[in-house]
Amino acid sequence: MKNLGLAFQRFWFEFDPGENLKTFRIVFGGTLLLSYLERFLRFDQYFGSQRFCNLDQAIALSPGFYRPAFFWSFWPDSWNLAIYLLLLTGLVVFICGRGGRLLGLLLWVVSYGFIQRNPPIVFGADFIGALFLLYTVLTPILSKNKTGFLNRLGTSVGCRMIQVQLCVIYFYSGAEKLKGVEWWDGTALWAILSSPQIATFDFGFLRNFSFILALSTYLTLLFELFFPTLVWNHSLRKPFLIWGFLMHIGIALFMGMWTFSMVMVSTYVLFFKTNEAKG
Repeated sequence: MKNLGLAFQRFWFEFDPGENLKTFRIVFGGTLLLSYLERFLRFDQYFGSQRFCNLDQAIALSPGFYRPAFFWSFWPDSWNLAIYLLLLTGLVVFICGRGGRLLGLLLWVVSYGFIQRNPPIVFGADFIGALFLLYTVLTPILSKNKTGFLNRLGTSVGCRMIQVQLCVIYFYSGAEKLKGVEWWDGTALWAILSSPQIATFDFGFLRNFSFILALSTYLTLLFELFFPTLVWNHSLRKPFLIWGFLMHIGIALFMGMWTFSMVMVSTYVLFFKTNEAKG
């Protein structure tokens, strides 16, 4: 029992990713910044006068169980542009390693506020990005500030929360796939790549390679279901994360989901200490 308690303490409170936390912030923050900049170019359609719905309509589109207990979109529509510019500026400061925990909290509140303001344009990457932003509130911005006890504690807990959240996302995604017949018979990947609404290219030629499509389908399913356990195995961690990286590159190239892929992959570096990542 004592050994179990010690293992629990070391896992949650004594993990130090070293400079990899800085790398995560740059890649993760840069991904969010590019995503929000892309929407800024069509700001009027998303959050301006030509948007699909206003705040009241957004609340109405979130009925029952899916309606949040508290709406973070507390500012009026006339402030949308100014608040959005604040979000972009804050992300630049976040990437540069400045601003402290208060900035991280502000970025989370504002980003989640925009998620609630226009639900029809929201994707999984938006929710996942907002979650990871919330966990980074625990971690200090600059690595030189990690010497204090509370900073070390916050760094460990924040990074572990991101890791555990990633495991939950993968496992839940894999478990949901088990409900679909196409994931059992190996045709799921073909259904995705043959859809012109999803695929970035014409993959019609792949119908002649059904074995490869079926194998890729099963490998994707196995990766998501077993990620929460195998990623903690030291000898399997690096090849398993390389597998995930290649999978997400494929998702980005073949399905155009660059933001989702980069948000997910940005967390991989946190599974290593600095010397492990180099070795």
